[in-house]
Amino acid sequence: IWFVWSNVIVASVFSEWNPIENPGLLPLVLVICCIPKPVLGIFANKLYLHQAKRKIIAIVRDPNKHESREAEIAAAGGTNMVLPIAVLTIPYLLALLAGLFFFFKYYLTFNDALEKATVTTKTAVTNESQAPAAQTTAPAKWESTDRINILLLGGDSRKKDEIHSADSLMIVSIDPATKKMKLLSILRDTYVNIPGYGEDRISRAITMGGSSLAMKSAEELTGIPIQYYLYMDMQSFIRLIDSIGGIDLEVEKNMNYVDSNEDSMYEIHLKKGYQHLDGIQALQYVRFRHDAMSDFARTERQRKFLKAVVIELLTRTKVTELPKLILFFEPYIETNISDDDMIKLGKLGFEIDRESIDSIQLPPMELIQEKSVNGNAVLYVEPEQVRSYVKSILSDDTRAQSD
Repeated sequence: IWFVWSNVIVASVFSEWNPIENPGLLPLVLVICCIPKPVLGIFANKLYLHQAKRKIIAIVRDPNKHESREAEIAAAGGTNMVLPIAVLTIPYLLALLAGLFFFFKYYLTFNDALEKATVTTKTAVTNESQAPAAQTTAPAKWESTDRINILLLGGDSRKKDEIHSADSLMIVSIDPATKKMKLLSILRDTYVNIPGYGEDRISRAITMGGSSLAMKSAEELTGIPIQYYLYMDMQSFIRLIDSIGGIDLEVEKNMNYVDSNEDSMYEIHLKKGYQHLDGIQALQYVRFRHDAMSDFARTERQRKFLKAVVIELLTRTKVTELPKLILFFEPYIETNISDDDMIKLGKLGFEIDRESIDSIQLPPMELIQEKSVNGNAVLYVEPEQVRSYVKSILSDDTRAQSD
């Protein structure tokens, strides 16, 4: 009775409490459940045992009596359960009555304040809806006509604040004049000059000097200025894709890979076909490189995936929702783009011809020479040839505008 009664009260008070979302109430629940019940139980038990002891003493004191056992027990005062039960229940009844008193005492005051706040809010909304349309202006435009180059970096890190080599490097290049976008993914084993450190694979630049050095190394390879960077690790990638509801994509082949040295969540198991990918499946798709084309095919998949994400977001987002979208993205990324510039870039993105987004591999196959440096396979290129190639593909937008 004691156990059921006390838990009914606790359950009624905390019926809508979620310990995961609001752990602050956990100590209070523990106090209510774990402290009073044992204390009251011990006290009530002692009362009952005191009565039982008194009864036993009365019976054995004079064993020669001929009265029945029932009469002896009655003469000794019996064993009364009323007092122990009262000890167990009355504190909870008093707590419940006090709770009801304070609830009804403050409910009307709170309800009245809430009603006033609702009226005030409705008035503000009505005034806002009647305000001139100029108060809901769209985000400011990107004014410069210079080409914008943003380096996207995918970190191969499993833990927070852990920096590994870049698993993916991609330049998003936008021409504000022609409203054209190009996605240039850089093969991570490309052997380049890393400013201040000498020659190494470009994926290593981020481990030597962070994202800023990765930007300088990409500039060294391509010959174009990189104004911005955007970095994201694996866990943030998973959470971001899940938070936007996943992506529909054509998986071009069965993909399977297991590494006994890695956590099982980084295993790759995908089936061929058009399907909906959640965060973990999307990470598997953009990471897979265990086939004949290795990193060449992987960078192509990464460009394909990014294009699908861009189109998905632009399709279901309004220009006026850009500030909210930027705030939504902030927890998942590290970048040197200010909020204002990000909103302007987002608005520029709505003007991009989505069907004409070009997907390009850097360096191109014809310029690559496979070499071994210190026992490691690298992709060697002549820097001037790569820069000339990048200049030619980016100048296509300028020629298209003049035509």
